[in-house]
Amino acid sequence: IFFSSWCSDCKKELLDNKDKLNDKYILINTFDSIGKGDIALNSLGINHSCFYDKSRVIAKKYNVKFVPKEIRIP
Repeated sequence: IFFSSWCSDCKKELLDNKDKLNDKYILINTFDSIGKGDIALNSLGINHSCFYDKSRVIAKKYNVKFVPKEIRIP
């Protein structure tokens, strides 16, 4: 799930998926400075780490133009 700490729709998406988050889910924080994604996750009570993609290298690879965005990879 691609998300940003300031995005209210992202927070809703993360909370809606909170019980499903496990090692098969990768959370990628886009547009934020390092640390802000973890702070946002902690504030939502989500005990899951995230990767940072401020330069949008990963987002561009998967054609992510907005957040939240969930991509399923088989």
